[in-house]
Amino acid sequence: MVSNGGQVDEPRPAQITGLLPNGDEVLVFDQLVSDDVGDGKTTYRASYMPTQVGDVLWTAEIFDNDEDIDVATAVTKVVP
Repeated sequence: MVSNGGQVDEPRPAQITGLLPNGDEVLVFDQLVSDDVGDGKTTYRASYMPTQVGDVLWTAEIFDNDEDIDVATAVTKVVP
């Protein structure tokens, strides 16, 4: 989870990566993500039809022109 402590509510460019628990990459794409000031969450959507059962580990690396590395994570559990 990334919390925007700044002053501006604006979409930011990000690279979204979906990985299987074994490290295999299932999807990588660029997207603008929403990270509103003070709400403590980052919002992005991935259109992906899984071909496996289990977890998909999502990481969004957000590029916001500051020195720190901003990363938001999520997990999708795929059931049969």
